[in-house]
Amino acid sequence: MDEFPSELDAKSMDKDDKVAVIGDEAYARESRLRSLLKAISYRIIGTVATASIALGVTGDATTAITIGAVEPIAKIVIYYVHERVWQLAPRGFIRRIFRRSRITG
Repeated sequence: MDEFPSELDAKSMDKDDKVAVIGDEAYARESRLRSLLKAISYRIIGTVATASIALGVTGDATTAITIGAVEPIAKIVIYYVHERVWQLAPRGFIRRIFRRSRITG
């Protein structure tokens, strides 16, 4: 393993982790597996939170479990649609809008 800058703890990094140097700063890049595991754990926490809120609001465990089961699927669909809508905006379109508003505003 290459030598890590002193700011990074080499012991806590996987062998697949990399170090990116941007300017004078060194940043540890996570492995794809670690990022995937974090995404899965985040989704589980979010779903449990949603089901818990649903249970608190409705007082019905069956309803809360149903909402908890439907929520991740709905969010995947919503995210996909959101991404596709953003694909309709040409690259740089939003930047041009903000530049125009700064000039006229």
